[in-house]
Amino acid sequence: LFLRNVGRRLKINQVLKLYQEPVDGEKFLLYPIHFHPESSTSILAGSYLDEYEGIRNIPFNLPEGARLYVKDHISAWGYPSMDFYHRIKRLPNVRLLGPNAPTKKLIKLSAGVITLTSTVGYEALLLKTRVYLFGRVFYEFHKGVSRIERVDELHKLLLIGINKPIDWSDAYNNDFVC
Repeated sequence: LFLRNVGRRLKINQVLKLYQEPVDGEKFLLYPIHFHPESSTSILAGSYLDEYEGIRNIPFNLPEGARLYVKDHISAWGYPSMDFYHRIKRLPNVRLLGPNAPTKKLIKLSAGVITLTSTVGYEALLLKTRVYLFGRVFYEFHKGVSRIERVDELHKLLLIGINKPIDWSDAYNNDFVC
């Protein structure tokens, strides 16, 4: 743990230079980077545990005119390798956001959240934003969740879901939470 923190400290300035800002009026989906290792991600993400590979598939399946905002994790930023960050930055239609980007504001402005197992997905549902889920989580049965069983389904799911009106109410969310 000590060495991990030293490594993070040594590359903080390099990582900070890679972060971008959201663009006003841009249509986007939000992908929160997950903390690793973490039991919920390590176990429940299934075959999508390699986070870069999961992220890499998304931009190529976005509807035309949409971007993917990849937001770094507030507790884990700087831990992944510089190669991880550079590879994300090179992907088309992707913006890499820093850990301090306002998550709730991004959720509200987004066309949806794509996640493995993140609680950002749960927050999105409560904020009445659609969620596209690769992994298995406690909120997967909410009617605002579209499970992604295979990557080749993603484009179709996004095309249908991005423009589909929200079909759940605050009352549904209250019952869901209870």
